[in-house]
Amino acid sequence: MLLGLMGNIPVTPKCRKKHLSCLITNISSLNTSLDSTCKLLKTAPVCWELNTGAGASSLLVLEKTVVTSTTDGAVITLDLDGSPSRVQKLPLPVGTLLQDGDFLYAWCPNKYGFQKWKGALYDITSELPRLQFQVDDLGSSHLLHACMRDGILYLGDDKGNLFALTTDGTEVWRREVQGELASKLLEADETGIYLGHKKRVSKLSLKNGALIWEHNATGRFATVLNGVQSGDNLYVEVSGRVVELSKENGALLREFTPARHRAAGVAIGNNQLVTGSCPTAIFDLTTGEEKYRMNFSGRLQDAVMKMHTNGRLYAAWDHIYCIDISEVAIARACSGRSTRTLEMTLDGATCFHASDDVIPMTTQSDSGVIVQCVLRNGRAEARVKNECENYKDCWPVHIPHNYKINGKQYVCDKLVETGESYRPLGDVYELVSNEEMREAVTKQRETEQQELQLAFQQGKQQQQEEQQQQQEEQQQQEEQQQQQQQNDNKNEDENV
Repeated sequence: MLLGLMGNIPVTPKCRKKHLSCLITNISSLNTSLDSTCKLLKTAPVCWELNTGAGASSLLVLEKTVVTSTTDGAVITLDLDGSPSRVQKLPLPVGTLLQDGDFLYAWCPNKYGFQKWKGALYDITSELPRLQFQVDDLGSSHLLHACMRDGILYLGDDKGNLFALTTDGTEVWRREVQGELASKLLEADETGIYLGHKKRVSKLSLKNGALIWEHNATGRFATVLNGVQSGDNLYVEVSGRVVELSKENGALLREFTPARHRAAGVAIGNNQLVTGSCPTAIFDLTTGEEKYRMNFSGRLQDAVMKMHTNGRLYAAWDHIYCIDISEVAIARACSGRSTRTLEMTLDGATCFHASDDVIPMTTQSDSGVIVQCVLRNGRAEARVKNECENYKDCWPVHIPHNYKINGKQYVCDKLVETGESYRPLGDVYELVSNEEMREAVTKQRETEQQELQLAFQQGKQQQQEEQQQQQEEQQQQEEQQQQQQQNDNKNEDENV
């Protein structure tokens, strides 16, 4: 804690004792030298933490749940108190989690440049993840940046290209923007798309990607690093400080610069702005003043941070932390009263694995909305069947790309209107006859039986190999004992 306050000062062995004494002597004067309006939280009020086992790549804080993703393809859903409810396993590392109304998606980019394959989009709204589409060849570089608005996925590469796709992979438009997308800022609202470049922030049109405004970062070494939107404004991390921009015209409104250390990451909520790492600065958004400093050992500069209306800050990297920065919790921390940190685990969470090649089936046509695939301009597209009421059969339905086979019919739990199209909310089943269902069940049983038989044979073979290895080790041990006995007898004869 002392090093967090004073900074990492190199100390030689000869002067370590003297230096430590100096730290202890001056710690009270350091606390009194803090601004009179800024209080120091002696202990970080961490409510709970969870070890995910892999690095976190994205984080969503919803009304009742917290969803985080990891670099090994796991999507973990927790309640606000840290109890896990489900773990969804995807075959690809997750780059960005996306919330669009009632829908949840996971964008999985290809971070390696030796393949034409660019990434995949999964619908993770339901328990069983569903592959929406894969991007085989799009742009000239890695599609690492993603956001979504009203059913349109916006992807940016690090060469300065921006793409707009529907949730079934249909390209709406593409645009080359000036300068690479070098920061983690890619956000969208009902008025436009916000991009972070190396030296500037720009706003583009949702319709065609046309430039609306741009803001150039000031300072010789200014670099745009991160950013979030809140209300009518945009909060952007720029080389050690956070700038507040108007979303309407890009005008600079205010700057938030921590008095100690640099800004690192940014989270907005409950009229607070949180940034910095050891100490972490908490600003009052109304007055712009730095009200509190919190000594937290976590690497918030590497974390994904989100605020909830309950006054808690959720941060994720290799662990997920829940930090209570409500007024009550801050008052307790300022007085030195610590909060008990609960160690949460993933025990008891139900695991669901994505299966890209398996399409669930049903014979019940009255359990949802029927969608059929028909040929339009030489390719299969999904449309609502004529007999379905309250739906327009001329609008496209964005079912997964690999579901689009001419003549196939599907039953969707619900369709949600998105522009002049529909998106399926919930599960999507292939509608088949009773005979096709029996054939599918028979085939599945045969496959399961073959897998069991294969597993049995592999287990038997492994057992035989282990027995053979044990016999060889036993024989080798007996030979060594015999050789040792012969050597002992020889040594006794020589001594005689």
